[in-house]
Amino acid sequence: MQRTWTRIEKELTRISTDRAESLRPPADNAIIKEASKAMDLEMPSDLVDSLHVHDGQNNETLFEGWRALSTAEIGQQWKAMKHLYDEGVFKEFETDNDGKMNSDWWCPGWIPVFENGFGDLVCVDTSPTKRGRMGQVVLFLHDDAERFVLANSFKTWMQKIARELAKTDADTPAQSVTLTSGDRDLHFRNAKAAQLHAMKGHPIEALEALEQFSILGDSTAQASVIILRACLGEWDAVLQHAPDVLIDTETFFHLNVPFEIAGLVARAGAETAKWSRVAEIAQLTPGRYGNASKWLAESANEQRDAFGNAISMARAKRSQGQNEEAWAKYEEDGVPPTYSQSEERRLQHRFKMAVAYDRREVALELAKSHPNTCEFRDAVDIAHWFDPDQAWELISSRLDSWHPVAYAQVAPPELITNTVTRTWMTPERCRQILESPRVRWWWDFKNK
Repeated sequence: MQRTWTRIEKELTRISTDRAESLRPPADNAIIKEASKAMDLEMPSDLVDSLHVHDGQNNETLFEGWRALSTAEIGQQWKAMKHLYDEGVFKEFETDNDGKMNSDWWCPGWIPVFENGFGDLVCVDTSPTKRGRMGQVVLFLHDDAERFVLANSFKTWMQKIARELAKTDADTPAQSVTLTSGDRDLHFRNAKAAQLHAMKGHPIEALEALEQFSILGDSTAQASVIILRACLGEWDAVLQHAPDVLIDTETFFHLNVPFEIAGLVARAGAETAKWSRVAEIAQLTPGRYGNASKWLAESANEQRDAFGNAISMARAKRSQGQNEEAWAKYEEDGVPPTYSQSEERRLQHRFKMAVAYDRREVALELAKSHPNTCEFRDAVDIAHWFDPDQAWELISSRLDSWHPVAYAQVAPPELITNTVTRTWMTPERCRQILESPRVRWWWDFKNK
């Protein structure tokens, strides 16, 4: 595997510096063993050898939109799929395959190794049929019944990637941007460097650089500009720039970004009362990978209702009796096996179920006694339980656990689109978020 990875590294360096730098250092053997134990599956030796060279990737793709998962992500993705499997979510679905793999929609013997951001996975199969091969690489499509064997082994799959990368043209070098701030020059080699500057708590400098990258045609920079402008309360600018993002969704590895932009457009409609402009944007041809018009229509309806105080928080929730029954059943059944591998995971699952079933006392006690159970998005979800000052204190204290999936997400837009938090997100609080360092695990990006 070392030889194959050397070929891949060479080609990535030629094709894209960002992709080459996204390769993570080797995985520790203890972490690999822990992941195998949690899945109760033995990883094939070629997969283990690969992880000993590179423990997956950070936020870039390796090959045709596929990103290599780290050992931790392999375990997390498997647990998430296993939970759905145990809950019977896939029971009624049938697949179409060549008989070399299990016919289930998803199989617990599949180890996820690559993902594409749209719910699809490349997996190593440890439970093939008699016609298949142990360790074969299979394709799982989240919304399609077809299943494919991509390679007879993980080693063969990686060799295929190396060959295909050798045929790939190099990316067009990104144009850099240099700004003068006070008595110093700030050089950004690409939009990602400017996005990280924003995450480090420098919104105004980053905004100026990102606007220049946007003029150069970078859609991800355009998305970041919209998010920053929205946080600064500049809603007309949101309506001005949003169409360029919503008609170019294929630019984004994760659809979270255009989805969030659609929500900000709807909020801009509520703030400016320019619903005719929102309607015009909704009529634009949607990008290839996402129905932006549908997202925008849904967000606009929600924002309209919330803006006129016509929506009830309880409308979409279960009744009190249904919640009590559901919680009693959860207490009786216990935490699903996929979440019981550690005390932290068990408590996190219990907290989320307490929130889902409106068991406020349980959730708040867990958040107080075990702070790690309540992350940033959990705090946003339960904001309606508190008065604004208490909710803000909880949310702002959890900013370090905000987990965006793309560099374009330079700030958490849910704070100004959520129908509860948006009512008390003052300009001062928005500015505090923008000036607070966040997403520290991405700061090692090399800004040369």
